Amino acid sequence: MGVRIILLETSTSLCSVALLEDDKITAVRTSDTPRSHASLTAPFVQEVLDERGLRVRDCSAVCLSMGPGSYTGLRVGSSSAKGLCFGAGIPLLAVSTLDVLVAQAIEEGLPQGCRHIVPMIDARRMEVYTAVYSADGTRLSEISPRVVEGIDSIFGDLTLTGRSIPGEQCCSGATLALTNRSSGEQCCFGATLALTNRSSEAALLSGAPAEESDNQEAILFIGDGVAKCESILSGPGRFFRQECPRADAMKAPALREFAAGAFRDTAYFEPFYLKDFVATVGKRLF
Repeated sequence: MGVRIILLETSTSLCSVALLEDDKITAVRTSDTPRSHASLTAPFVQEVLDERGLRVRDCSAVCLSMGPGSYTGLRVGSSSAKGLCFGAGIPLLAVSTLDVLVAQAIEEGLPQGCRHIVPMIDARRMEVYTAVYSADGTRLSEISPRVVEGIDSIFGDLTLTGRSIPGEQCCSGATLALTNRSSGEQCCFGATLALTNRSSEAALLSGAPAEESDNQEAILFIGDGVAKCESILSGPGRFFRQECPRADAMKAPALREFAAGAFRDTAYFEPFYLKDFVATVGKRLF
């Protein structure tokens, strides 16, 4: 039997399930119907398996897009993946939703001259979950469970928190700045994107549009969070794709995790929420 992996992506408004066999996506189901994840995920899994004449136990693993993203969506995906793994006795894999978006961008094709990919997941309240990647998909900033707190003013730039990269070569005119918080040194010119060593957090979107430059490298922003920041970041060399992560785009990161044997503890696995869930009371109740 070759490698067969059930792929689940429920972290945003798009609910999608795909079946990966060896290195090919052989079946896909998607829906953008609001609040449908809980009702559609299990039927989608059944449909993609039936399409290929398979059962869950015929698969090698289940791979979950683990976030960051929608709290409810991540809970649905996690519980569905765990149920499949426990029931069939197969292992659980999990990949970052930001990694999925980057793989999706690379699969769709990058803009000419693109040097960096910046995935953005809507975090509500004018925030996004984000990190910075190179054009080959290498993550340049850590993703860690920290959030920006105490934001009560408007800043001039979009701040993307991450980790400074020692030895990163500076390039004249670049729009991506990597800042080492301890030394204050910067790699590359221009501070339209500032990376500090606080790790990837929810980044505040506010401030004025970035200044234009005659010599800018291309940066691709992708995800359901780009709509709220396109007017802030628009300019030469800036490309925006407003789209949700899809299960079929999980192929490359899922295969990497499987090849590395990076299986998760099914019983104790928790999605990567990044921010604490905050319950609110609807106005219609009062």
